[in-house]
Amino acid sequence: MNQINKAGFILATDTRIWFLQLLRALAILLVVFSHTGLNFWCANNLYSTGLHVNPLKDFIPPFYISQLCQLENSLHCDIGIIGAAIFFIVSGFVIPISIKKYGSFFFLIARYFRIFPTYAIALALIALISAIYCWVTHAQFPYSAHEFVWSFSLINMNLPHGFIDPVIWTLQIEVEFYLLAAVIATVSSLEKFSAILVTAILLWIASDMVINPHNFLSPLIGLLIGSSSSLIFILIGTAFYNYYERIWSLKQFIIGATVLYLLFIAAVQSIGPKAVVEISYSVGLLIFLLVFSFREAFVKNWYMNWIGEISYPLYLIHNIFGGILITLLFAIMPNMYLSGIIAMCLILFVSTVVHYAIEQPGTNFGKSFIKLPNRKLGKQYESGLTGKTEAVASTVLLPR
Repeated sequence: MNQINKAGFILATDTRIWFLQLLRALAILLVVFSHTGLNFWCANNLYSTGLHVNPLKDFIPPFYISQLCQLENSLHCDIGIIGAAIFFIVSGFVIPISIKKYGSFFFLIARYFRIFPTYAIALALIALISAIYCWVTHAQFPYSAHEFVWSFSLINMNLPHGFIDPVIWTLQIEVEFYLLAAVIATVSSLEKFSAILVTAILLWIASDMVINPHNFLSPLIGLLIGSSSSLIFILIGTAFYNYYERIWSLKQFIIGATVLYLLFIAAVQSIGPKAVVEISYSVGLLIFLLVFSFREAFVKNWYMNWIGEISYPLYLIHNIFGGILITLLFAIMPNMYLSGIIAMCLILFVSTVVHYAIEQPGTNFGKSFIKLPNRKLGKQYESGLTGKTEAVASTVLLPR
């Protein structure tokens, strides 16, 4: 039996929706493990360059860490990219629900207040930990105000070295998808088979135009569409949503998902063979499909739910902030396990604080501007109806 809160919304206790939170937690664990559990240790010289810190002194990674990194390379796969792929499909699944509830314009308002205040705090934490490291080591602060401003804007055309935190490429794509989904919902519908496929085809065409040096529109398209292939991939999540809500038949879902996947591969190939991207995204898709197929079998778990709740601030904080933190701790206690565990506990703590102090209030503040455009759907929420509406309500209430 599902619980209903004071506002009349059904809480996320339905196991059909819980699988999304589980996937979100799994995705962030894969990303964090890839960056701070593997790459930081087995490729510390290269990783430290991105952190603007000195490499660890006299450190040789354990045999199993080196072997796991070599296995990744031999399989042309990246654990972190697998996690990002899962995040993308989850976004493609849940965003149509939010747009259906709020409408395109108010959806974008809510997204802004959820995304950017937390992102601003994450950049501030990076500045803080970098300043501490520079103070301890007497190094020069590596970033300029210009880099922080353009990184915050999610526009990297004026950043010769890219975003301050390289993992922000996924956030840039997410925001692009929010805008794309809002446009599709306004012009047509995210539930229309033809609208999804036509959009994917246009994105595939755009991916070819971006790399064509003779096309005068290439710079503009490149600015607006950071990665057409990833946007096409996210639409596979929308196909899952439409099948899950029984808007698409099984036949439509199979055809739609297959065409979207092939267009994704074609878009990746248009910018040159990238086996790591293709294989890692494919593994992420298979994991989502597996969990989706057996979603009723997964029982809600407090720990995984907590990880899913803090997944966004944890994603923003773990890489640069976490990497510099591990470097500082390793200088004090040169033990990989001790410094790594302490750093991870601090990262989880800071991420939890940011979630409750910044992300949740920002989300609530954004929602305070919103009036439900779908009054019928709103009444269904308030009445606490079960069934299909229950699934929609519980998905909307999950942190995104």
